[in-house]
Amino acid sequence: MTSPPSALTSRDHRDRPDPTVVRLRSPGEIVASLPALLGYHAERSIVLLMLGGQRHRLRLTMRLDLPEAREPAVWHAVTRAFMPGVRRAGGDEAVLVLVDGDEESARALTDVLVEALEEQGVSLRDSLVVTGGRYRSMLCVDPACCPAEGTPVPPTGAATVAAVSAGTVIRASRDELRAEFAPPDQRSAERAAQVLALVLSTIGHGSLDRGVVDMAGELDSACAAALAGDVPLDQAARLACLVAVGDWRDAAYRHIVDNGARAHRALWASVCRQLPPQHTVVPHVLLALCAYLQGDGAVATVALESAEAVDAEHPSVTLLGDVIAAGIPPSEVRAALARCVGPQD
Repeated sequence: MTSPPSALTSRDHRDRPDPTVVRLRSPGEIVASLPALLGYHAERSIVLLMLGGQRHRLRLTMRLDLPEAREPAVWHAVTRAFMPGVRRAGGDEAVLVLVDGDEESARALTDVLVEALEEQGVSLRDSLVVTGGRYRSMLCVDPACCPAEGTPVPPTGAATVAAVSAGTVIRASRDELRAEFAPPDQRSAERAAQVLALVLSTIGHGSLDRGVVDMAGELDSACAAALAGDVPLDQAARLACLVAVGDWRDAAYRHIVDNGARAHRALWASVCRQLPPQHTVVPHVLLALCAYLQGDGAVATVALESAEAVDAEHPSVTLLGDVIAAGIPPSEVRAALARCVGPQD
């Protein structure tokens, strides 16, 4: 039985707040710009770029882990995982890149992907395999253009230069992404468990009832604290308990819509850093949502993976996972969320 592909990372480029237009004019430019397009330096990755329009502008970047297995069923599973994003992007061209891959795998995946893309009216513009600091096209047969030994990857790409110039932080790896919300060490987790026990004991006495809690005020103060540093541990524990309940979770969604993702991303990252993972499923989902709304699909996916590791069947986890897998633009997610949660009472 073939294992399903790893969680899909997607980054939509159509409604980015950064208006800078960067032209990726060559295969080498595309490969060198992957760190900026993904938000980190990828290893053992399958990346699919969706392009569209008369100027072939980049619309969507999607990434999966490069599987260990190499049988045909694996490439069919990978292709199926990409298709929702392909349909949502609405482009007419795609570029495939295998990072740390081999040519046999690249050719096998290319054969499967070309057929699936053609069914969606999309042509595969190029298929590139990158290994040992060199890249080679699987579609180019001109040795003068694509020598058998490959072509050195340029030291940096235009998109990477533009991203760094705009103040974007490009992480060294996916592991570095997790540092933003890494869970507490054992000693801190034990202290957090004591605080959580106290908070949970108050729930039984009605201190978290709707008539008692000022959720908007609670979130206002917590966001301010997170932007200044860290949320106090007792408040982090209190919020984690609150958003585990549907009504309070909806109130958090509403507050994100009304106040923006930046402060909430800092808030829920702080909560996840201070509490044991078994108490932060929903905080991880809220963190992932905020990162996605900011266009940071890499952090969104890694945060959601942390939630899935504890409770993969949680409705909030599966819903956001479907949204990310489909490559729905952040602006559409924000609009849909606003419609669902409605105005502040």
